Amino acid sequence: MDRVLDDIMKWNEHEKALKSLYPDQKKKIASEKLTFYEELTAKYNKLPLSDFEKATFKSADFDRRKLIKGIYPWPLNVVRNLLTPRLQKVIEQKNELRDRNTFNDVRNEMTRLKLGDYIKDLPRHYNKNAETLTVPIGFYTAELNYIEIEVKFKKDQQQKFHLEGLKTTVKNPSGKLIGSRDFADVAKTDRLFTPLEMGNLVMGRPVGRDENVEGKFVTSYFMLDPNDRDANRNQKLKEHPPVQTLNLENILAKVDFKDKDIPGFLDRVAQDLKAGNLVNTEAIVNGAAKPFTMVINLQRKDIIFIDKNGEKFSSDEVKSTKAEKQTKSVTKGTKTSQSQKAGKNNNKRKGIDQEKESAGRVNGRKARTRSV
Repeated sequence: MDRVLDDIMKWNEHEKALKSLYPDQKKKIASEKLTFYEELTAKYNKLPLSDFEKATFKSADFDRRKLIKGIYPWPLNVVRNLLTPRLQKVIEQKNELRDRNTFNDVRNEMTRLKLGDYIKDLPRHYNKNAETLTVPIGFYTAELNYIEIEVKFKKDQQQKFHLEGLKTTVKNPSGKLIGSRDFADVAKTDRLFTPLEMGNLVMGRPVGRDENVEGKFVTSYFMLDPNDRDANRNQKLKEHPPVQTLNLENILAKVDFKDKDIPGFLDRVAQDLKAGNLVNTEAIVNGAAKPFTMVINLQRKDIIFIDKNGEKFSSDEVKSTKAEKQTKSVTKGTKTSQSQKAGKNNNKRKGIDQEKESAGRVNGRKARTRSV
């Protein structure tokens, strides 16, 4: 790979377009080409180069000197060559300032993308001379699923990085692919999601967003639609407005949670559910605390409660009948079993007593016969 040659070829394409658009501006285009060669010299002058790059760099320097002779008459071309080191120093300082600004732009963009926790890894992957920048992110969820996010930036003609990709991949604990989706198109809008929220969306869970409407906070939910894809085969992100969704706070308030009296408990549960997370908690059923895992179900406009046996309950069932009946049926079944067992034992003892009584009557008759 010859980086110097790549830059020259890009310029040649640009020069060809300029000559086609402005055929009468040859001198101005030549001056612009000289500026390019001087910036090329400043860019690679202090970098380690391969043998091919060194040869290309030497050829580019020869072309630069030739351009100076063509643009400036003698003796101005001699003076211009003498000024070249100073001009290159100015260019280097300008490039350093541009590189710092570019780096800060990437930092700011990652903060905007809710990736601020991973800025500390940026210097390790950042190369000011590279045309692309990739920042890999990876972490485990509470369920031990693994979320991978590949943040990609690409330079434009002004040497500024712009977001190119935000691919999010989720794998289960055994490493099997659950799903993936590039959120770059979403990130270019106002709909921004945290890394965990993007992972939850890929797993098919809804993620909520609160907004103030006429002084009242309402929640819209977003989900990926597996049956509707864009030109890049990405599942489209569908918005479910407040009128089509559930009132999460009202549902939570009606459930008898074990920790409901702890300050801020319901708010924390609501925020976790809105982020698309599974929430583990305990609810009071039939007077006893019963563990559940909760998740939002938009189709039912409800929270689904999953017990340790994997059985699912609606919020109404948890706070009223079904879960309680299930608990009672288990207790009732135990009592019935114990009653049946006790009955069998009583019948057994009764049979033994009857046998003894019968034997006693027979012995009595025999005794009376002998006495006669």
